[in-house]
Amino acid sequence: MNSFSNNVTIGRLVMMIGVVAIHCNVIHMQGYDGPCALTGCIDFFTSKITSIAVPWFFFISAYLTGRLHKEIDLSSYKSIIKRRVRSILLPFILWNTIGYLIREGIYISPLQNFTHVGHNFSSFTDFLYDIYIAPEVEPLWFLRNLFLFSIFYPGFQKITEFNSIAALILFWIIEEYTPAVGTLYFGLGFIAAKHFSPERIDSMLPKFAKFLPILLILMFISYRYFEQLDIINEILVFLGMASIWGCSCLMIRPTGRIARPDIIFFIYSYHGIISTYVRKSLNIIFDFSGYSWLILYLASIILVITICYGSAMILKSVSPSTYAILTGARTKKLSAL
Repeated sequence: MNSFSNNVTIGRLVMMIGVVAIHCNVIHMQGYDGPCALTGCIDFFTSKITSIAVPWFFFISAYLTGRLHKEIDLSSYKSIIKRRVRSILLPFILWNTIGYLIREGIYISPLQNFTHVGHNFSSFTDFLYDIYIAPEVEPLWFLRNLFLFSIFYPGFQKITEFNSIAALILFWIIEEYTPAVGTLYFGLGFIAAKHFSPERIDSMLPKFAKFLPILLILMFISYRYFEQLDIINEILVFLGMASIWGCSCLMIRPTGRIARPDIIFFIYSYHGIISTYVRKSLNIIFDFSGYSWLILYLASIILVITICYGSAMILKSVSPSTYAILTGARTKKLSAL
């Protein structure tokens, strides 16, 4: 189990970097004039390779829950929901409120060029929808869906126990034809929890790592010729989760404080607020053009993670209770996000 815990820690760090990389994309920035080769590489990286990051978080969250709660009765269900309110729903509300206040504060200040137009709500319902359903901090749609999936834990478990193949088909239909994005990968987590022990996953990850070169070729072919075929993309995402996770575990040793669940959660939440401002600030300070946009892209990823990590350390030192609330009081090492 210690080996699996280390593998989850490594996966958590790598996937978090992947999520940040998605939201530091520079190819849609005003004034972007990068050459076609650079644009294609960045677009391929952010649309294909890093597309496995959020699905992995759905998958591992469901897997850990499925292994921990092999049978969910009323008492354990109430306990799960109570913990999810504290660890997901409350931070979700607070982070979106913080994101809204920061955005509106910048909009009414001389720094308004750093943000989009301010909100113009026609009703309180619109306010609630735009800030807490849409949501205001874009990457936090993951927490919104994860909390909703938590409500249906018993359903995921019962369907999986009945028949894994039927469950997989049902999860795919829901993923494909409803707004419940992430259902397929969350359901796969429960299916994996039913059939694969942590020790077995540990033994399989190095084998999946060997598949990475072939996977990258298949992803590139899909990117060029089969982008509209969702079922192919979903298969590649699943294979990508396994092979990139496996390769990361072979190349990276167990990490330190930055890969702790609370730190990862803080970076995941906060980066959605600051990534746009970091990119715009760097672009104003330095005049990027041509291939130098790659420098802006890489620098944005590094700087966003550094700012988020530093902010987490400062807040934890200054106000541990506030930090605990914003990170959902995450303390267990075996936690996805």
